[in-house]
Amino acid sequence: MVKYDLKDERVANFITFLKTFESYRWYKPLIEGILALIFWFIMGIAIVIISYVISIFMGSAAPIMPDGGYDTMDTYTPVGVVLNLGSVAIMLPALFWGISLTKSRPFSSVTSSRGGFNFGVLKMCLIVAFVVCGIPTFLMSVFDETKGDIRFTLMGFIFCTVLVPLQCMAEEYFFRGFIMQTIGAWTNSIPIAIIGQTVVFALLHPYNSVGVIVVAADAICFGILAYMTNGLEAGIAYHIINNIVAFYLAGFGLTNITSDVDPIAIPFNIGMLVIYLLILAVIGGFTGVFDKIPEKKGVDNK
Repeated sequence: MVKYDLKDERVANFITFLKTFESYRWYKPLIEGILALIFWFIMGIAIVIISYVISIFMGSAAPIMPDGGYDTMDTYTPVGVVLNLGSVAIMLPALFWGISLTKSRPFSSVTSSRGGFNFGVLKMCLIVAFVVCGIPTFLMSVFDETKGDIRFTLMGFIFCTVLVPLQCMAEEYFFRGFIMQTIGAWTNSIPIAIIGQTVVFALLHPYNSVGVIVVAADAICFGILAYMTNGLEAGIAYHIINNIVAFYLAGFGLTNITSDVDPIAIPFNIGMLVIYLLILAVIGGFTGVFDKIPEKKGVDNK
């Protein structure tokens, strides 16, 4: 067990949290990132192998990566889910190992500046996100004219249910955690850090111009959420609800996941996120749940 000393006992700004560690050096996040990419590459090869094994065992088609953006992405069969969502989910353990090997800070520092992951906060945010995002998104699908057949297989549905939360967590840890904190520590600027992770996040999603705007708006709001709540739980909760509802609706033939996003999605998505932000701001102001002070100065890496 390694103990990391903080320069200040107060809850730190999450975005510049790295600089509060005595062991912080500007180059250490680079080492962490390189190690994480190496682990991600190795595990990515394992994901492809596992996908082929599943396809052989279940007698299904060999796995292929989508060549038409989200329109051809398979998130309905075990092979497709493992290949498409599993390849993202493995970023989480890759980042964990990359940070742990440098021994410059605990992995919990990527989660929050409140002393690690707070499952109570996650549960509360999941409920709010379901009401603000899940229900309206489902109701909107009623008016979607692109209905189709049920595409889920039973095992595909199970695999999707398990891997979507991990995929969402991996993205939040990597973009709103690792990348945003790294930029924040280097520049000591909250706006630059939020914008920086937003650019990277948006560029890695194969949408049309409207979709890129929606994704960029999501990333900005998730960055603000991390800053406002001093952690990733709120962004993870919304991300999970948004993605799981989208995949369920598409899997059961109620709508389609496509790279050609309709302009109506811009005000709809931004509106839900703004409401989510405001509700959490009120909750945080009344309860102080996002400003929990760690009980001791040292942070243990467990």
